Amino acid sequence: MAARADSSRGTEAPASKAEKSPSSNGLPERAGGDDILRIQLVSAQIGALAKRQTSAAGIEDMYRVLNRRLHNEMRRAAKSPTVAQIVESLGDRSDFFVVCSSVKIFSPNLDLAHAQHEEIIDAIAEHDVERARKAMKHHIMTIEQRLETGFPNI
Repeated sequence: MAARADSSRGTEAPASKAEKSPSSNGLPERAGGDDILRIQLVSAQIGALAKRQTSAAGIEDMYRVLNRRLHNEMRRAAKSPTVAQIVESLGDRSDFFVVCSSVKIFSPNLDLAHAQHEEIIDAIAEHDVERARKAMKHHIMTIEQRLETGFPNI
C-alpha cells in the first residue's frame, strides 16, 4: 500500500484509494440516477437494434452511432474530464480502424457486445466497483481480440 507523509505528526499514513488513483472507482461510484437512466436508455436502443432483421451494413452504421453515444454517456457520468478525454481519444482511434475496415466488426457480435454492456450497466447501477471493473476489462479484451481478428496485419 502506498503511503503519504502526515506533516502534522511527521509520520507516514496509508494513502487512500483516491490518492493512489484519482479515477480508481470512477463511474460506478459517481453515476447518479439520471446518469444511469440515460445509459440504460441508449443500451435499450442497442438491444432493439440487435433484434432487428436488417442488412449487416445498416446494423453496422446504426450500432456505431449508438455505441459512441453509450460510451459518451458513460464518460459523462464518470464526472472526470481527464478520464473522459483519454477514453474518447481511444474510442476515436478504434472507430477510425473500424470505419476503414471492410470487415464487419460489430454486426456479427452485436448480441455479445450488448450483453457485455448490460453487465457493465448493471454493475454501475448497483455501484459495484469491482464487478464493473471486471466487466469493463472483459469487454475491452473482447474488443481487442475482435479488432486483431479484423485487422490481422496491424
